[in-house]
Amino acid sequence: MLLLDEPFSGLDLTIKTRLQTQMRELCAAFKLTLMLVAHDPLEAGALCHRAAVLEDGTIKETGALDALLANPKSLTLRTFVEQLRDTGKRFAASAKPAPSAESP
Repeated sequence: MLLLDEPFSGLDLTIKTRLQTQMRELCAAFKLTLMLVAHDPLEAGALCHRAAVLEDGTIKETGALDALLANPKSLTLRTFVEQLRDTGKRFAASAKPAPSAESP
């Protein structure tokens, strides 16, 4: 078993993605079970199939990460999913081209 605690925090996206790929390959090659501590469920999803959500030191929900994200029951995960949706909306809005000054 390999236990990692926030190994990718503070890394840029390129390095983070490369290290996650290498970690998946390492775990597969050596048949390692990986336990990852992360505050970002999407980061955990890059490496893990199942998750446990801790809230105030208590496990609030467990299961397949995609199912947890689709139907979050704990306050912690619900808040994250709402923030993720808001960020996606802001990103989509900022990606739209600004109207030109010549537009009526």
